[in-house]
Amino acid sequence: QAAQDLEALQTLRKERQNWTVESQAWAAEKEELKAQLQEQVQLCAKHERAARDFETFTLKQDQDLEAATARVQALEAQLREAEVETDGKRGEWDEERNRMMVSSSEQR
Repeated sequence: QAAQDLEALQTLRKERQNWTVESQAWAAEKEELKAQLQEQVQLCAKHERAARDFETFTLKQDQDLEAATARVQALEAQLREAEVETDGKRGEWDEERNRMMVSSSEQR
């Protein structure tokens, strides 16, 4: 009976040793997976920041474009006003020149 008990005890010790080795392997694998997960979380956070930065950049570009378009439209309106004013002055100058020519020819 003692020999059987000793053999059973040795078998249990060997199994416990195997379980300890397996448990250590699982713990190491768990740590590796945790490290990989943390890496992925950091990568996701980096991509989210990049996406937000890009969104902010494109929004600013859109705002800058709208502002530039408004400035161009204002300048075009000023140009049209100046053209109308110039055309009006040209008409006045033509009338004045014609009066002077008539006056000059009458004096001769």
